[in-house]
Amino acid sequence: MGKKKKHTTEGVKKEKLAPEKERVEKEKDVLIDELQKELEILKDRIKELEDEVKEWKNKYLYTLADYDNLRKRKKKELEEGIRYANERFLRELLTVVDNFERAMKAMPDKGGEDVEGIKKGVEMIYRHFMEFLKREGVVPFESEGKSFDPQKHEALSVVEDDTIPPGTVVQEHEKGYIYKNRILRPARVTVSVEKKEEERKEVIENEGTDNRDRSGND
Repeated sequence: MGKKKKHTTEGVKKEKLAPEKERVEKEKDVLIDELQKELEILKDRIKELEDEVKEWKNKYLYTLADYDNLRKRKKKELEEGIRYANERFLRELLTVVDNFERAMKAMPDKGGEDVEGIKKGVEMIYRHFMEFLKREGVVPFESEGKSFDPQKHEALSVVEDDTIPPGTVVQEHEKGYIYKNRILRPARVTVSVEKKEEERKEVIENEGTDNRDRSGND
């Protein structure tokens, strides 16, 4: 009788605990669902924050790149402005150099002491000018006998000549100068061209007549 009663009591306890256990399981499931929902919300929020960080990072990089480009552009503009001012000043000096060269060519080779004194003074000033230009990176370049280059030469006139290749610089009126590997001023020159066909025929006929005349005289 005692064992049966004990068994009966345990059964009653289990029956009473079953609903409680079921309630706890349901609450646990509900809590897990809520936690999963919260976790998904947190994941979405983290994704939003990551996107925001990425966006601000890109904006920062774009701003930094724009600033760097602006700095480089301003630096280039400043350098070009300085170079332009230097080139303009140096071109004006070249005009002075041209005048000195013309003056030296116009002076007689021989003269009195006064003439020689003036000549030496002009030559000395001219040398000082040329030394200054050289220090600044300005140097003349040769043109006569060279092929015409529109980047380096300005053709003032042409001369018909079959004794040299067409497009050859035959005379230099003003020197050309280079400034730091750039053309500061093109040389002003006269360039050779081919003779026209009629003129070439006339030259040949004249040469033939001259030859016949010489033969007749012989």
